[in-house]
Amino acid sequence: AAALLAEMGESALQRSMQLVLLAGLANFELGELEQAQGHLARYVERYPQQPGPRKLLGTVLSRNGRATEAINTMEPALAKAPNDYKLLTLLGTAYMQSDRHDIATGYLEKALKLSGGAPGVRAQLALSRVGAGFEDQGLTELSALFDQQPASRKRVGLTLAALELKRGGFARAAEIASTMLEADKDDLSMRNILGAAQMGMKDFTAARASFEFALAKDKTFLPARVNLGKLEVAAGDLKAARAHFSSAVEMRPDSISSMVALAKLEQLDGRAGDGLRWLQKAQGTAPNSVKVTLALVELHLASGDVAEATRIAREVETREPENIDVLAALARTHQVAGRNDLALQVFKQMGRISGFDTDVLYRVARLQMAAKAPGDAMYSLDKALK
Repeated sequence: AAALLAEMGESALQRSMQLVLLAGLANFELGELEQAQGHLARYVERYPQQPGPRKLLGTVLSRNGRATEAINTMEPALAKAPNDYKLLTLLGTAYMQSDRHDIATGYLEKALKLSGGAPGVRAQLALSRVGAGFEDQGLTELSALFDQQPASRKRVGLTLAALELKRGGFARAAEIASTMLEADKDDLSMRNILGAAQMGMKDFTAARASFEFALAKDKTFLPARVNLGKLEVAAGDLKAARAHFSSAVEMRPDSISSMVALAKLEQLDGRAGDGLRWLQKAQGTAPNSVKVTLALVELHLASGDVAEATRIAREVETREPENIDVLAALARTHQVAGRNDLALQVFKQMGRISGFDTDVLYRVARLQMAAKAPGDAMYSLDKALK
């Protein structure tokens, strides 16, 4: 259909808006999102009152990473279809992409009620809760979906396993990954997560087998390559680790994770200058990367340049004032500089912006205890228990 419509030419299409819509639909199904977006935008401009094309255009814009435009496109459709749960789900997802989780949650809760508890909507709502700081509740809902709705496993499995890994739930992440691999043993992303979970549980033999399995299937699969390098670091074989990280950079010169891993390896091997060069290269590739910036802070602290570490931490804090990892790094620079009073102020700030995230509050409390501020730590723990 798309080929026939393309042969007709743009001028012929413009004479029939039905064909313009058809071209948008055909290209959408083919995954040609840029072409689909052009056709659908023309149709919506001509017929702004129709909710269906607006939904489809909003979907395309969201997938193209243009969440704000997607929201502006779909919001007017609510006037015509206020109880369309699919439209509400799409809007909620777009608001999630914009990090406006409070609005996203409202739309998704309504969509869930109207859909009769559709698993796809439940999954999006759970993810929105995680993004809004209600991580425990979101993880509980995702976990229930995974355990009780086998049809939803493909949708939520990867996200759930990755979130468990992030919070240190290595056994649960391994369990989820193993279940997913029973259905598809060649799922490389899941195989990599299984390896990472095994590495977290110190089962290095099993982790190595998982990463090597993934690389045997696809030697260019970078996540497994980088993780295998990290495994070699843990085993003390820095030469083998360097070979893996260097190979990853050769395959993907713009890979931030590979460059950061190489920088940390060089620092570990006593070559701070080489490590700094890798981080500067990574920063040139991704100037606003928090991961790279925090690695730079750690490197300068390790090298004894506290002033530069503090400068970098303050600079990124102006861009990411509510990023807990950034604030923790800034507090660390204050502590190394002997300014425990400033560090304690930052810890209080972390507690204020944590909302209802008990994991963050517990982390803050531990930092406050280490800084010999038991009263502040008691406050953080009390807030967490409440």
